[in-house]
Amino acid sequence: MAEEFIQLDYKQLYKELTEFDKQMPNSAIKLMRAVNNEVRKQIRKTARSRGYKAHKQMQWGDAGYSSNIIVFANRNFTGKVMMSNNAFHYRFLEFGANVLPRHGKYLTFKIGDNWYKSEGFHLDARPLVYPVADSYWKTSKASQIMEQKFQEIMNKQFSQ
Repeated sequence: MAEEFIQLDYKQLYKELTEFDKQMPNSAIKLMRAVNNEVRKQIRKTARSRGYKAHKQMQWGDAGYSSNIIVFANRNFTGKVMMSNNAFHYRFLEFGANVLPRHGKYLTFKIGDNWYKSEGFHLDARPLVYPVADSYWKTSKASQIMEQKFQEIMNKQFSQ
């Protein structure tokens, strides 16, 4: 029985591994971005189920949730999922608000032709971004997405 030997081109293998080592930071950023994109999709689904508006035209631009969820994946391996300034009213939903009159006893405002007075009001927080992001990053959902994306990157890298 003859033994079979595996022939390896060490120079080529070393070259491929060093190239892959140089590309690892970019691959890690792609993995983080893949998870944050899934978080963005889930935030949109949650906002839609709550009845929030996907597009809301204001004088400063589109203030709906659809185009204002921003995701970052930085080179120092930090990332963000947040609402842009165009949709600042969603921050009140996220964190809540306690509105009191600054001067005087009442808040006075006009709706239509009628004037109203109020001693202030409180908006309860209904978090949207944080719970969804935590449901991915603090559970195994993020690692599953990252494993799938890493497998795609590996297949693409070594199939060339």
